[in-house]
Amino acid sequence: MKKAAFYLMVSILFACSLVVVPPVRAQSGGAESVYKNQLISLYAGVDSLLRNIDKVGTHRTAVINGLFATLKLVHRLGEESSQSDLDATKAGANSSKELLMVSQTCAVLDFIITSMTNYLWTSDRSFILLARQGNELAKSSIQAM
Repeated sequence: MKKAAFYLMVSILFACSLVVVPPVRAQSGGAESVYKNQLISLYAGVDSLLRNIDKVGTHRTAVINGLFATLKLVHRLGEESSQSDLDATKAGANSSKELLMVSQTCAVLDFIITSMTNYLWTSDRSFILLARQGNELAKSSIQAM
């Protein structure tokens, strides 16, 4: 059980390390794919944790701290993608579906992370059900991009 929790934390930290580099403001179509790739990396870490949430065991506090760090990255990515779309529209471009989808999916990841954190604090499985429903929405949003 300790080994599983260790690997779980490593996967969270790996996902976080993929997005430590500040997002590039979108000035062309290429930057949109950077935001999308960062979102997919964050989603992979959150999805992995959700699938293994019952294996956390005694490492609950460490996982909650990792979730909080991931949540901050999710917020930043959502804000940056929204700001990039706003900047582009102010410059006369059309709004970008991909940037808006990244921002909206970040809001869904926030919901999932908060639900998992609430589960870890309370052990109430209704939070896991909410997180799983949010996970399906996030998966659909990413596929729609």
